[in-house]
Amino acid sequence: MARGTPGFVGWALLCAWACDPLASGQQPCQGLPTDPAECTTTDAPLHCSGERGRGGSGGDNVCTEQLELGYGCEERFTWQDSVDVIWVIDNSYSMLDENSGVQQNINTFAERVVSSGLDIRVVMVTQKGQGGGYYNTAICVPEPLAGPGCADSARFKHVDAEVQSTDGPDVLLRELPQFASFLRPGARKSIVFVTDDNAYMPATEFLNQLSPPSVLRGAVIHGVVGLSAQECPGIATVGTEYITMADETAGLLIPICCESYATLAEHLAREVSDGTGRFRLSRPPHGERVGVFFVDNVGRETEVATGWSYDAELQSVVFEQDSRPAPGTVMIIRYFVT
Repeated sequence: MARGTPGFVGWALLCAWACDPLASGQQPCQGLPTDPAECTTTDAPLHCSGERGRGGSGGDNVCTEQLELGYGCEERFTWQDSVDVIWVIDNSYSMLDENSGVQQNINTFAERVVSSGLDIRVVMVTQKGQGGGYYNTAICVPEPLAGPGCADSARFKHVDAEVQSTDGPDVLLRELPQFASFLRPGARKSIVFVTDDNAYMPATEFLNQLSPPSVLRGAVIHGVVGLSAQECPGIATVGTEYITMADETAGLLIPICCESYATLAEHLAREVSDGTGRFRLSRPPHGERVGVFFVDNVGRETEVATGWSYDAELQSVVFEQDSRPAPGTVMIIRYFVT
C-alpha cells in the first residue's frame, strides 16, 4: 500500500504560532497569516511560506540485484517506545530570551512526549545555572524533569558546557563521552539545536560522525534557528548548516524569532512522538512498491496489509496510531529500486 501526500512540515507550524497571541516584546512571524480563520490547530498539514519535510529513523539497508526487477532492498527495524532527545543550546549573549523560553517550557515538552505513551530521556548540553540578568544565559531545568536545584534525575542529564554561537555540533561531539552511557541502545534519537547563528562544522562532516557505530546513529536533527534574515532580522546569520542537517534527516526547522516557546514545545513534542511511527527508507522505492512484514520470535514473517501507508515526500512508511505493534516487534520493509 502506498501513497504520496504532503507531510507535516516544520515551517507549517508557523501558522499555528501566527495565530497565538504574542507576549509583550515578542516578534511576530512576518508574512504569515494573522487572521485566525486562515489557520488551523488540527493535525492536518498546514502550508505557509516554506516547507520542511519530517521523517523517522532509518534502518539497516541491504540491497541485492533482482535481475529485470532492478535491486530488491530490505530494511529491518525494531519497534521502540523509547526516545532520547539531546538539546544543544547556544549560550552566547544574544540568546538570553530564547534560553529562558526553553527553560520555562522544557517540562511541557517532556510531559507531552510521555503522555503519548513514550519513555523519554532528555540530555541538555549548555551552561548550567540560574539564568536571568544581563549576559547570563545559563539554564536551570526545573522539576519534575530535573531534580531539586537543577540536579540530574532518572530521565534527565545536564552536561554543563559552554556552547558559543558557531560550535554547537563540535561541543556535542566533544561532550558525547560525558552522557553516552545515559543514552539507551535501540531508543530513537533526536537532536535539537537552538541558536541564532550558523555552525562552523559543515553539515556533511557532522552527519558522518553519526554513522555506525556512534550511539547517535540514525538521529533526526531538528533546528530552532534563523531560517532567513528577512524573516528574522535580529539573527546573527542564517543557520544554513542546520538547515542541511534537518533536510538530510527529515527533521523539523523552526524559526528562532517566533518566540512562542510554549507552542514550540507542544509541536516539537508531537513531532518526536509521531516520529516513532515513521520508518524512513534509505532509498526511494521504484513506483512506491513497498511491502511490510512483522517477524515473530521464531523468525516467521507475517505480511501487514493495512494500517500503514508509504509517504513519498517523507520517504517513509507511516503507521496509523492504532496499528502500531508492541515494543520490541521486529519489522522488515522490502521494496524495489532501479
